[in-house]
Amino acid sequence: MSVMGRRDNITEPDFTLPPRGVVRPATIPLRGVRRINRAVAQCAEELVFSSSELPSVEALVSKYARYRVEIDFITIRNPGSFTFGMHTRVRERT
Repeated sequence: MSVMGRRDNITEPDFTLPPRGVVRPATIPLRGVRRINRAVAQCAEELVFSSSELPSVEALVSKYARYRVEIDFITIRNPGSFTFGMHTRVRERT
């Protein structure tokens, strides 16, 4: 996935205004919950918080304890400018 953005006329945010986003409740299938939980455990460099002590959480954290977030940076020289990129991924450390 690649994301490119450009901001013109940058101004300070006005926190006295209500948020412009929208929150919509949704239901996701169990498969989606498992995928999210796996990603959270893989991205957790040091700590994983849980509302209760569960063997399933301990097993998930133990299974993915060797995973770490890695970030690669790239700079591409263009005529008169530079393009900067970043690639973020989760990998198992051996």
